[in-house]
Amino acid sequence: MRLNLRPVTAAVLCALPACSSGAERTSEPVAVVEIAAARARYAPGDTGALVVRNIAREDLQYNVCAYRVERRAAAEWCTASTVPPERSACAVAAGQLAPDASVTMPVPLPADLPPGEYRVQFDWIARADGVPLPSSERTSRPFVVAP
Repeated sequence: MRLNLRPVTAAVLCALPACSSGAERTSEPVAVVEIAAARARYAPGDTGALVVRNIAREDLQYNVCAYRVERRAAAEWCTASTVPPERSACAVAAGQLAPDASVTMPVPLPADLPPGEYRVQFDWIARADGVPLPSSERTSRPFVVAP
């Protein structure tokens, strides 16, 4: 008799609290920001560079002091590390990003990251009126971490 463990494995992965499919439902049909790694591949312990570019027709506010590095596990994204603000000034300081402008943010990657596909999700990027963007808009495109 042959057992099929795929549904069980998928159910276990989906039950992990630190994982998500990354598919947040939103009524926002048009992207307003692009976030991409400056390189497609980094080594554990490298400082990654993420380019945050405003593709909207309005200014955006951003504070990228707090973020989490997520690793793909099957079809889910799981938190690999979280970087909270270390200083209260970082937590309250917001930058302005004009239309078509970009900012490059250094993102130190932990030295103990296992090889895999990763992305970074920033805690706060918002429209000019302060309305936060959905998590899908605050998340970088995937990149690879390998020795």
